[in-house]
Amino acid sequence: LTTLQNKISEMQDALNDCEVKARCSGLVMSVMVNEGDEITDNTTLAIVSNSEKAYITVSISQDDIADVSIGKECNILFAADPEEKYTGVVDSISTSPARSGASTVSYSVSVLVDGDCTKLYEGMTADVTFITKEIQDVLYVSNRTITSEDGKQYVKVKREDGTIERVEVATGFS
Repeated sequence: LTTLQNKISEMQDALNDCEVKARCSGLVMSVMVNEGDEITDNTTLAIVSNSEKAYITVSISQDDIADVSIGKECNILFAADPEEKYTGVVDSISTSPARSGASTVSYSVSVLVDGDCTKLYEGMTADVTFITKEIQDVLYVSNRTITSEDGKQYVKVKREDGTIERVEVATGFS
């Protein structure tokens, strides 16, 4: 009995001096317990938002999921700040369907946002563009400016003297 009373006394002293610390710095989003609540080892005490890292969860259809892989780069535009352009990389891909219906199945993809995330808040919406193919050092023209004749493709070029010349071009990625 004395041993148990001593342990109870030690536990009470520890509880009186108890200090709860988060594993990371951030903003306390919500507190899940109240004074006097009983807690266990697995009880969530609070939710802390870490502004050093931000993740976006994107739903990708089964038709497009094959083009997405871990480490793939993407461009991100947040609706709250469309002038600021972010980049990110695919961090994880769920193998279980996120949504399934009569004609569509989709999978959850988690994207880690690069750069300064201090302006981002939980619940913000964004447009995420996955880069599936990229070509550098090419001239870009609208498809409407290209004409085809006898299996060859042409564009019209305006010369310095104002004349317009039809020039054959080799088209590539579109």
